[in-house]
Amino acid sequence: MIILLFSFFVDYAAFPYRGRVYRTEIYYQIPYHELIYRNVGDELVSRYQVIFEIKGSDLLLADTLTKKAVIRSFRQAKERDLSFVDQHNYILLPGEYQYQVTIICSTKVEARGGKIHLAPIDREHLTISDLELAIKAEADTAQTPFTKFGLVVVPNPSSRFGGRWRVIFPYFELYNLKPDGSYYRATFEILDSTNRSIKILHKKAEKLFSAQNEVIGIDLAGLKAGSYTLKVTVYDSTKGEKVSRSRPFQIVGGKGIRVSGRYDELIKVLLGTREYERYRKMDLVKRKAYIDKFKRSDLFQNYQRRVSYANEHFQAGTKAGWKTDRGRIYIKYGPPDETVSKTFEEKLKPIQHWVYYASGLHFIFMDLYGDGDYRLVWSNSKDDPGFPDWDRYLPEWVIEEY
Repeated sequence: MIILLFSFFVDYAAFPYRGRVYRTEIYYQIPYHELIYRNVGDELVSRYQVIFEIKGSDLLLADTLTKKAVIRSFRQAKERDLSFVDQHNYILLPGEYQYQVTIICSTKVEARGGKIHLAPIDREHLTISDLELAIKAEADTAQTPFTKFGLVVVPNPSSRFGGRWRVIFPYFELYNLKPDGSYYRATFEILDSTNRSIKILHKKAEKLFSAQNEVIGIDLAGLKAGSYTLKVTVYDSTKGEKVSRSRPFQIVGGKGIRVSGRYDELIKVLLGTREYERYRKMDLVKRKAYIDKFKRSDLFQNYQRRVSYANEHFQAGTKAGWKTDRGRIYIKYGPPDETVSKTFEEKLKPIQHWVYYASGLHFIFMDLYGDGDYRLVWSNSKDDPGFPDWDRYLPEWVIEEY
């Protein structure tokens, strides 16, 4: 039998537990294409074994688990850049350990691992756990392998972001806080490969318990592909103590992570640049709440109605109505106060003239190619001008008439 090797990723994070031991989480991540599948009905199913091993000076722990991975099709898995992520937890005393994760799938086998250093636990001063870099973190009471303290935190053992994963969620825990109702401050800083600070976020949280967890979503939009470090610093002014943790990560993909998103652009167009900039400075949790509120607003509901109307009335051939010039103007400014359609006996194409009395705006559209797609030839709007050579299509007397 030929034994084939394959690639996957492993990582770990350790969290002090009850003041004397560590809850140590071992993670692994397998890209979908590394597994071997067989057809089961309408699905592709892969079954594999995962062997976890922890070795210390006088300790040997081993667990073997059988897992199943399911995809609908290779095409869909490729489009989603699918990986299978899981974790297994151990309670360990402070000390030095070796961990190893072995995965066996049919004729493929490979092992990955590394060292674990668990320092003696400080029970007096402000202490911070390891920093876990996650691809998802949200409140959920469901019991999953990734649930801790009411949060589902999905790890990213590869530490690679980009593509689907344009937001990084650093998760950590704090210990030996004095729950007096005062606040601690957390600073989240992204450093590039030259150790230059390129992005900083601040968060203030009330001290309600002696041990608390913290997570924040950081949008990586605008960062180019390359190597980075995420540094977290927490300052407790009551004790005058400061702790920090750092973790390297990568952004992959030739173009890095671009600013995109349907609601980002809508907020900019409908609410203006100033409000858009305020929105962009929010952390991910606040941005999600902002978008939820925005989607319930009369402004957004009105926008949806305008898009539907544009698609119904301004479609030209296979071109969706909202993509046409009339659709774009209608969505932005709403229905015109007056619409004048004219067909000329001379060698002029049919036109539509839209008038908005309150703003004094005029838009003249022309069916240049006889396909029903009226182009915006002329307007008196600085934001939405017509053709710079509009006089090639319209004689001045047409404009003067309006």
